[in-house]
Amino acid sequence: MYFLDSDTFRLYRDKNQNVLKRISQTPLRDIWISGITVEENLGGQLDLIESIRKGKSHEILDVPFERLMDLIPLLSRFNLLAYGQEAEDKYRELRQVCRNVKPMDMRLAAHAIVANKIVVTRNASDFDRIPGVTHIDWSK
Repeated sequence: MYFLDSDTFRLYRDKNQNVLKRISQTPLRDIWISGITVEENLGGQLDLIESIRKGKSHEILDVPFERLMDLIPLLSRFNLLAYGQEAEDKYRELRQVCRNVKPMDMRLAAHAIVANKIVVTRNASDFDRIPGVTHIDWSK
């Protein structure tokens, strides 16, 4: 029923009390993570690791690898739904009518539309501009 966006997932990871409360009140069978959210979260850590390896960052590798490893069981707590061609086709359709919306937000919206899910996000200003998507904010 619900797709957590990357921001809401980070709030969960960081133990935001409002998000934790809403998750605890919602059956886990109703909470889903889109492949888009997985890509954004794992991709961010992988990009940081690659940047350190190439000498573009002065961080040590321990922390980003620990964060990467911590993400896997956190993501796996929820139902995971792969992003597929039907969602990508819907994204391409939305891209023709939506302006000034980040591509990953639009992809998550497209996935939510074809999977009949509600996006859980604080980003109402962007999701309000995407036709056909329903969203809710659990951070308040």
